[in-house]
Amino acid sequence: MSVPCLFGAHDRELQLGSCARTSSNIAGTQIAFFARSIPNSLLHLINKQQVLTLYQSLRYAERERCRCKSSMVERTSKKIEQVEKPGVFLASHAALDLLNTEWPTAAGTEDFFETDGDVFSWLRQTGLAPVGVTEVRPSGSLVRAAHALRSVIRILIEARKAGKRPDLSDLNAFLAAAQSHPQLIWSKARTIEIQTSRSTDTAEQVLAPIAVKAAELLANGDFERVRRCDSETCVHWFYDLTRPGRRRWCSMATCGNRLKVKEYRRRLNSD
Repeated sequence: MSVPCLFGAHDRELQLGSCARTSSNIAGTQIAFFARSIPNSLLHLINKQQVLTLYQSLRYAERERCRCKSSMVERTSKKIEQVEKPGVFLASHAALDLLNTEWPTAAGTEDFFETDGDVFSWLRQTGLAPVGVTEVRPSGSLVRAAHALRSVIRILIEARKAGKRPDLSDLNAFLAAAQSHPQLIWSKARTIEIQTSRSTDTAEQVLAPIAVKAAELLANGDFERVRRCDSETCVHWFYDLTRPGRRRWCSMATCGNRLKVKEYRRRLNSD
């Protein structure tokens, strides 16, 4: 049985227009242009309903392709947003790592903490971020509080290192804002443990864990092992946890290597 033919020996433009009028849901101009793209050798083998079906199938495939592409771009964007801004963690102590988030450059001062998001990123990388908290109101209060806490800890560390008795009231104010309390929990080993639960409504409360780390260092730390990097161009602090206690650099791979090369060249020039 032969298939009814839409495109026979009649005028081509009239037949294209007839095809376009077969569906009120598809623009006549679009279907007409689509029909013109079909080779003449095929026009005599298909009817108008088959043309419309083919057109709709191709339109659906194109929409799906665009939707998948859009979805892929969206997923990629989310992955990019989720990538943490890499911090520098060389100090072997969180309170000293906090001091190392600010350092001088030839152009001035570089600061890791530019936004609230930077502070959250740094806290997550240290393992001190509150679970489930991603923002603090008002916006900008967290980065301001982080700058203030860092300044307070820097003053106390430098004074303690110099053998002075600094005023502790500013750090105590951060500790007082923590609003923490102990609570009992079941551990993974099915034993009962005491865990500190903290409020996270304010910037000071979010930063409380790092304030506690600083307090513990000031009270219990061995300040013979709290040092600055030996490099003349580096201001990073670190806590020497090596057994002999002779660590000199924030990082052997960077400052340590540069200084060793410099000392080697000095010896060569002196010979």
